[in-house]
Amino acid sequence: MTILNQQQIEKVSAAVDGLDSMQLAWVSGYFSGLSAQPGSSLQNSIANSVEQSSPASKAGKKITVLYGSQTGNSKNIAESLHTALELNGNQAELKNLLDYRPQQLKKEQKVIVVISTQGNGEAPDEALGFYKFITGDRAPRLENLEFSVLGLGDSSYDDYCQTGKDVDNALENLGAKRFHERIDVDLDFEDDVITWKKDILSKSEPKADTVVSFAPKLGTGTTEITTEIYSEANPYQAEILNIVDLTTAESTQNAYHIELAVEADGLSYKAGDILAVLPDNQDKLVDALINKLDYNANETVTIKKGQFELHTAFKHHLEISNLTANVIKTYAGFIKSESLQILLDDEESLKDYLNGSDLLNLVTDYPGEISTQDLVASLRPLISRQYSIASSEEIHEEEVHILIKPVTYSLPHNKDEDDRKHLGVASNWLKDKQLGDTVPVHIKSNSGFKLPENIGGTSEDKIIMIGAGTGVAPFRSFLYERENQGANGNSWLFFGEQRFRSDFLYQTEWQKFLKDGTLEKMNVAFSRDQEEKVYIQHKLLEEAANVYQWIEQGATLYICGDINNLAKDVHNTLVKIISEQSGKSLEDAETQLDDMKISKKYQRDVY
Repeated sequence: MTILNQQQIEKVSAAVDGLDSMQLAWVSGYFSGLSAQPGSSLQNSIANSVEQSSPASKAGKKITVLYGSQTGNSKNIAESLHTALELNGNQAELKNLLDYRPQQLKKEQKVIVVISTQGNGEAPDEALGFYKFITGDRAPRLENLEFSVLGLGDSSYDDYCQTGKDVDNALENLGAKRFHERIDVDLDFEDDVITWKKDILSKSEPKADTVVSFAPKLGTGTTEITTEIYSEANPYQAEILNIVDLTTAESTQNAYHIELAVEADGLSYKAGDILAVLPDNQDKLVDALINKLDYNANETVTIKKGQFELHTAFKHHLEISNLTANVIKTYAGFIKSESLQILLDDEESLKDYLNGSDLLNLVTDYPGEISTQDLVASLRPLISRQYSIASSEEIHEEEVHILIKPVTYSLPHNKDEDDRKHLGVASNWLKDKQLGDTVPVHIKSNSGFKLPENIGGTSEDKIIMIGAGTGVAPFRSFLYERENQGANGNSWLFFGEQRFRSDFLYQTEWQKFLKDGTLEKMNVAFSRDQEEKVYIQHKLLEEAANVYQWIEQGATLYICGDINNLAKDVHNTLVKIISEQSGKSLEDAETQLDDMKISKKYQRDVY
């Protein structure tokens, strides 16, 4: 009876880091196949570990790994940690916070919470019940509990990792003791997570007489590799099949429907999932930045991915179109600018500056001396941009469709610039592609935005879909999926845009769905077609009685779009509808929507 030694544990842990549950299951089967072959390296490693390791002298505490995820990152990290703990010989349990009874905390010995923050400091929907419980008055004292929290977030938002911070503080206030300090990780979390996992493993006691098993959870245990794993680090090169402008010349902002070929295993998706696209930065911005800094474009710099010429690093690997407070703070530490420090000390002014500014703005507005290596070391890596999938895998075989609106804007605070146009990174990069070009992509599961049949319902369950502009994309996917399943009616779409004649995205397809009965009802709001602007929330209020009736009949609500405008306004409107139609207080109506989030009857894909 034995456990792996620490060096072996770290190697295996690093190898499986970032894999999802299906990938981990495949690796488990792969390891099992290797160990069955005489003389295999894995078999030798296990044999060596028997000789080198000794059993733990006492039983370790059971470790419960809890996760709350919106787009899958927390889930993947938690699954990877759980696997590493079991390989380490620990008694470990993995739970989605959606399925975990928070009252169970008083019976736990050791808990690790991996939780993301969405939007403006909000808990992910699947963790909302847990979050409300431990931050509320009903939570029990937890003096016998040891815990640690890993929070995921995006440092470009004000409330960076706020949910993780709240959970960490709540557990401490309930008397629990940290066995490892909370860490907050940004979008480029891979290296930080690997270090954190090593720390967690070093502080965990394996149980005595542990047997390390590589028995497969799924599959046959064969060593034949049949499916390549596509990810942020290993994207698939998808060929562009079609680019269609869905708007007319009268539109103030074009919208493009893009079709890509995904003719490979490992790229399957469900309605509601996300396509992650890894773009390049614009050459014009890269060249302007290098010229402004008077750097040598051919100079070699070192970043996490290796060594590259500066132009290559700026174009392919570093985030230069969006700033964070941390980037500005680091830059300020090198150039010692009094005016920049004043900006950093003024929270509101800093927030305004971060809204739309890029690295060229920063070095133009606040010039100073900083070495090339120091600057690139301060920047975040360029990461994929995420788009709701607008197609159905069952209908659009070996294809994935997305809907984009290229972002272009100017900033009023530009200095020493000739009204420079700022361009959204991926949207403009995509629209300029040609048919036959390839773009790096991978699929991200979106478990928090799924049709009723995928959340314990049926294909005939009622759904209400609410989206404006490109936020309507996943609902095209939903309706094609329902059509393929033979679902009839029980579907209602609210769609908003600026003008009927120029901006009615996917108009003919909605009409087809209405004609064949897949779509039962549709309400549209075109805000600029009349003197007084009309938005989706106004259409919801016009249909208040019917909307409430559908909710009472068990309809699942879906919202996709901008979190600060559409999602916020629609949410407040739904609170008002429930309150007025039921006679409940606004507070009770809010609670009802929270309960619907927990039961997945109210799902949001917001950005």
